[in-house]
Amino acid sequence: MELLEEQMDSKNRGNEVTETAMAKAWRQASEDLQFEFISPYTFVDKVGNQHTCSGLIVHFGSPMGTIIVSQHDEDPDADIVGDQLGYYTSALNPLYYETYDRDIFMAALRDWGWHGPPEKRPPWAVPQQP
Repeated sequence: MELLEEQMDSKNRGNEVTETAMAKAWRQASEDLQFEFISPYTFVDKVGNQHTCSGLIVHFGSPMGTIIVSQHDEDPDADIVGDQLGYYTSALNPLYYETYDRDIFMAALRDWGWHGPPEKRPPWAVPQQP
């Protein structure tokens, strides 16, 4: 639990990082679709090294959330380390995820699934029936 608290406390460090196009698109999505997005996002690995990526989508993909790693992020290991720590990671194509498209982003979030408290789930985040 202490590691998770340290990771969450670190979210406000490193704000001098320039927001990537992918982070800007996810920020726009979070404002439109009403979910929590932290950008940039810094987390600490098991040996104490800090890793920074474009952002964290809270409550989607895994209980720890989904980290967004852009091709423009300076930390090439953030997705690998994040996956090892229990974050969900996805190889997002910049062609589709550097510009906000409501339907595409909503479909990705539904696919990743809601992993937060049921009372906080956005109404649109209910899985679609096939």
